[in-house]
Amino acid sequence: MYPSPDNPKKLESEFYHEHYFLGRDDVCYFYLDYIPNDNYQNSFINNLKKSVEKRGTQEYSYKIWAIRKMSECLRSSVENELFEELKGKSVIFVPVPPSKSKEDPLYDDRLVSILNNSGVCCKELIRQSKSRESCHVTGGASRNIEEIYNNYTWNESESPDGEPEVVVIFDDVLTTGSHFKACQRMIKEHYPRATTIGVFVASRRIDDCSDDFPFLDEPEDPIF
Repeated sequence: MYPSPDNPKKLESEFYHEHYFLGRDDVCYFYLDYIPNDNYQNSFINNLKKSVEKRGTQEYSYKIWAIRKMSECLRSSVENELFEELKGKSVIFVPVPPSKSKEDPLYDDRLVSILNNSGVCCKELIRQSKSRESCHVTGGASRNIEEIYNNYTWNESESPDGEPEVVVIFDDVLTTGSHFKACQRMIKEHYPRATTIGVFVASRRIDDCSDDFPFLDEPEDPIF
């Protein structure tokens, strides 16, 4: 059985250099290590990221399983108060928008599905104005925080009543931290008093600060 999420880990300061857009006051949690070029270690993420083009195939069942598994882990983490910043606070979870806009046939709602199935208060407050190529396709160009931010729009229809005390920015893989920071900036503009933290399915582990984030081809037969 390949590694799958269990309890969250808090990102320690000695690893911040691997996510060099993060500030020292940013608080982030993650469940798995993402190690480039290690298909076995990354099987869970590869399954979670399977394209919606594969919907209806046997292979797509691995994506559905990964979404359910991550939902269970997140639900357990919240119920057991494993995120110390959330204790006794009014909290909302905001998914980082996928690379494709909602109008795009390739739009992937995996993050929203995880949050909704976990029972947390999910608010799609941030959306893409137009579809973009994924970072691993563009070689890092789309990790420019200003470009990312400028392609985001605020979805006022999802705004909760009153300002939340904590906003959890939820994403699948923490790489440089650029999407987290772009979302954080927009959230702070609307909720200046709210604390923001990041929760990620996985955190990239590298030996240097390269902006490359290679996803290998998925194994033909994913391993359970």
